[in-house]
Amino acid sequence: MGDIGEIIAALEYDVTLHEVSQPKHDGQTSDGRNVQIKATFKDSLTFGTIPDYYLGFKLNEDGQFEEIFNGPGKLIYEHFRNRKDLGTKLLSLPTAKLLELSRTVQRSDRIPRREEV
Repeated sequence: MGDIGEIIAALEYDVTLHEVSQPKHDGQTSDGRNVQIKATFKDSLTFGTIPDYYLGFKLNEDGQFEEIFNGPGKLIYEHFRNRKDLGTKLLSLPTAKLLELSRTVQRSDRIPRREEV
């Protein structure tokens, strides 16, 4: 799933993917922000170490996608900080809650879509 999310991010957002896999981030924006990218067909997205920025997508069977979270990883961490092993192990977080949380992110803290750059 992650590869599909990375392709969406590279095509639709101001993200250039790292040529060599990195443990914490999958790509970088033109202004130097590091981004972790996740995608799912389910009702949860995974969250492991705390990334600088997090882009999460829900994929649909018809090939469309929905942006679930776009913003600083620390915002997710702060919201779920009481969950055991958050930030140290790969955990599943509900897309509904991440979508709600993403709505609070200021435009300047989002990874812009390519047409906005």
